[in-house]
Amino acid sequence: LKYRHYKLKQEPCTNAVIFFVMDVSGSMTQDKKFLARSFCFLMYQFLRSKYEQIEIVFITHDTEAKEVDEESFFTRGASGGTIASSGVELVQEVIEKRFHPSSWNIYIFQCSDGDNYTSDNYKFVEKVSELKEVVQLYGYCEIDPDRKGYGANYPDFNTLYSVLQSSVDEKLKISYIFQKEDVWQAFTHILGAADK
Repeated sequence: LKYRHYKLKQEPCTNAVIFFVMDVSGSMTQDKKFLARSFCFLMYQFLRSKYEQIEIVFITHDTEAKEVDEESFFTRGASGGTIASSGVELVQEVIEKRFHPSSWNIYIFQCSDGDNYTSDNYKFVEKVSELKEVVQLYGYCEIDPDRKGYGANYPDFNTLYSVLQSSVDEKLKISYIFQKEDVWQAFTHILGAADK
């Protein structure tokens, strides 16, 4: 007699989705978008080398969020204010519909100049905390060439960077970029173990 046994073997998930989320409100100038694009390019190239299949989702927001193509992501302009939680909420919706965490490694990288309606700050932090439960990494990068030179004093500003500081852990990394020389530093910091 021969008995055939089937043994289930678990294999690591080789699929990844990267969400690039960017503030496109009136205060996000072309200079800031250039720095954001440089940062996003580095992240994409790094993660592409780690996974067999990579999907990219581009989301822009001012007071409302939209899923867009790559060209619109880096060139679209808008006016008015910022409701940062709108971008995070749209990420949640897309994950629920298309990228279940059991089948996908999920990475989110958000770029903004940090301006947000104060009334939205609590909701933004709450939504980011919810996403931390299902992602491999949430990286927030604050881009503001106008504040170049503030260095270690930067967190004293009332920006999204400062409201996220208390939530930083191994799944949420935050950094800032004032000039193109900071892009590599932000990249290594968000992917590294040490907090800034």
